[in-house]
Amino acid sequence: MRIDYVRMQQRKMLLLCAFSAATTEALRPPAKVVVLDAYTATAGVFGDRDAAWRPALRAGDELVVYDRTAPSDVVERLSGADVAVVNKVLVTDSLLSAVPSLGLVSVTATGVNNVDLEACEKRGVAVTNVPAYSTPSVAQHAIACVLDFTNKIHRQSAAVKGGAWLNSPDFCCFPERTIEIADSVFVVVGGGATGTAVATAAGALGADVRVVSARDRRSLDAALADADFVSLHVPLAPETENLVDAAFLDALKPSCCFINTARGPIVDEGALLAALRNDGLAAAYLDVLAEEPPRRDSPGAALIAHDRCFVTPHTA
Repeated sequence: MRIDYVRMQQRKMLLLCAFSAATTEALRPPAKVVVLDAYTATAGVFGDRDAAWRPALRAGDELVVYDRTAPSDVVERLSGADVAVVNKVLVTDSLLSAVPSLGLVSVTATGVNNVDLEACEKRGVAVTNVPAYSTPSVAQHAIACVLDFTNKIHRQSAAVKGGAWLNSPDFCCFPERTIEIADSVFVVVGGGATGTAVATAAGALGADVRVVSARDRRSLDAALADADFVSLHVPLAPETENLVDAAFLDALKPSCCFINTARGPIVDEGALLAALRNDGLAAAYLDVLAEEPPRRDSPGAALIAHDRCFVTPHTA
């Protein structure tokens, strides 16, 4: 698994070099490039942290790399910078006003919801992202969540270790119920690259796959009523924030499994917690939360504690 993670991160870093195309011709003279939260992009992959970023630079460019940057330090660290490279650091209108030298914000992720795009456009600041680096890994994670729900490998193995098979009077035993994906209704919300990859994988397992747009509420509601699985693959935008609300969840069957590998704020976490507590949902698998990392008194923390909610720390 270590090698797979490294390859994923290396693919991400190679694709990040695409931001040089936006900088090398446009920025004259040599630019000051400041990476504000490098850790999430390079952790555990490169022995020389700064070396990860150098292929995207021209001779003479100045490179400054920080593993993490607190909100109170952002303006100071970007002072005089031409390029800001961020992962989750917020790029706001007030920040752009305080750092007028910025000409490019390069986001080391697919989503750009941490950047005020309107403010960047108004000030002539270009914004780039990495739209394709994580498609296979996110799709794989979503399908892994489905298989965990259907096959419960860890629980079955634990039962065997506890003696269930040793003490069985038959050649096999069934400590957990296995669910077949074949002929199930698998709803993919969002038909972009990742949603398409998940739909392809689910279809290969025999599911009746229905890809629906979050914008088409009538088709979405009709699909949700039949769904055995719902996998969320839409970007975070004003129109998708809290898309998964009480009405969305009420439309699902109690036997449905819900998966979110997109963005946390797309889900109303209070409504999701209520659905789980009221047995309105069989299980929820989340790789993202509205607040990351979650505070101990947050709805996300309550979801983590629920025995039918399975949370991974934004690793897809």
